[in-house]
Amino acid sequence: MFGYVRILEGELKVSEYKLYKSIYCALCKTMKRYAGVFSTLTLSYDLVFLALLKAETQETGFKVCAGRCGLHPLKKRPVADENAALRYAAGASIVLTYYKLIDDLTDKNTGKRFLKKAAFRRSKKQLKKICKRLAEYKFDILSEKIKQLLSELSDLEAVNSDSADRCADIFGRILSELFSYGEEDENKKEMTSRLGYSIGRIIYLIDVMDDFYDDLKLKSFNPLINAGFSEIPENFILASLYSETEKALASIKYDEFKYKSIYNIFFNILSFGIPAEVDRILNKKIEKNNDQIEKSKIKNNERF
Repeated sequence: MFGYVRILEGELKVSEYKLYKSIYCALCKTMKRYAGVFSTLTLSYDLVFLALLKAETQETGFKVCAGRCGLHPLKKRPVADENAALRYAAGASIVLTYYKLIDDLTDKNTGKRFLKKAAFRRSKKQLKKICKRLAEYKFDILSEKIKQLLSELSDLEAVNSDSADRCADIFGRILSELFSYGEEDENKKEMTSRLGYSIGRIIYLIDVMDDFYDDLKLKSFNPLINAGFSEIPENFILASLYSETEKALASIKYDEFKYKSIYNIFFNILSFGIPAEVDRILNKKIEKNNDQIEKSKIKNNERF
């Protein structure tokens, strides 16, 4: 959905990278099977993290085989066999996409509003399919819980909240619910809840940073802008993200993981992947903003 929670390839073992990619391909196939081909357009690597987590807590692991996909039909590639973890992650992706599209419909960018309405109608059908075809996962109950939490976020947006922390807290609670949903063992439920909360806060903070200059231009909701910032507050963002990644790392323990390869992928994402993504976004946004400032200066000089 967001694409921020991903690995740094060069810091992973070849076997772990193969596993990671195989789950992404398997998620694509699983979403297509239960929600239709268009559902795969919203697939992101964030959901690989969730599939890995559920495979660990449910102690299913993954069996990786050679397979084909529609985008690469000529050459076989590693694809994980479908299991309960993949089905849950696929359904969770549909639920999150549905509510993200509801939120996107409040976007002031009217040029994209028609497309978003069309995507929302399709997403609504996909949600009905997934609730029916994977009824044992009770995605209708999960959907209602996420709806209630997002209504709190909408309330903050309605009053133009200037607190990125309060907004991030709600998104943290959403992913806490998503990660821990269905866990019966209390220790696993606590671990997945804490991990989900930190990942949710990380995603929200990166997203408001990523959207900062677009929101500034379009006058869209952004708590950082409402707090009076005219440029991305790097120190605040970096300090907050460092704190949350440390908490996320503290919530997972190597000795408690049955599948060490899954722990290693999580460690890679939190220690290398997310920081690399933050650096990429910051560099891109700052360069873009500087270019806009320079163009504005040139236009002003031309007038005089």
